[in-house]
Amino acid sequence: MLSAIDLSTKKRDEKIQNHTRGPHLNLYDSLRFEHRRTAPLDLSVGTLAKIIGGKLLKGEPGSLVKCIATDTRHLVTGDTFFALRGEHYDANNFIEDALSKGASTIVTNKQAAIPQKANAAFILVKDTNHSFLKLASWYRQHIGFKAVCVTGSCGKTSTKELISLILSHRYRVISTYKNFNNLVGLPITILNAKKEHQWAVLE
Repeated sequence: MLSAIDLSTKKRDEKIQNHTRGPHLNLYDSLRFEHRRTAPLDLSVGTLAKIIGGKLLKGEPGSLVKCIATDTRHLVTGDTFFALRGEHYDANNFIEDALSKGASTIVTNKQAAIPQKANAAFILVKDTNHSFLKLASWYRQHIGFKAVCVTGSCGKTSTKELISLILSHRYRVISTYKNFNNLVGLPITILNAKKEHQWAVLE
């Protein structure tokens, strides 16, 4: 009889086996995009708070920030959860869910949404969406890759793919994954870049 951990591992492996990878990505990286998670950043909580202009209300500043998740459905134990807001949703409503799934750090713009007895670090910011963009901007400079940005009303994806294909013959390239071309998808793409990436093609 399989334990809960064995079942979870089996389910994850089946997902990876059946998943179609994105261009220039291995299966694990591609699946991470699907789950709206970033690569491990290996920052301290205190450094993260400083980068995004937030205030650390709870938690140890020396604690490690690993991957960042923006969707509690796919959050992994140890992830940092950014409570982003959209026109029809407010992820602050899912902070309890993120904590129950093992989030180690929460970035929120609502102090009232912070549970008193939560065993996690909490960073308070004015605007979580803007803070997410600030983190991506810092990370791009930290990694140091060059970027080609594609915009317009039509033909963006085809142009992005052509540029990525040309550059990939000579360089390590990361490019916008599927339809990750909005103000949430763009920072997720950037924050999935690794030190070996030399170019990013962003849609």
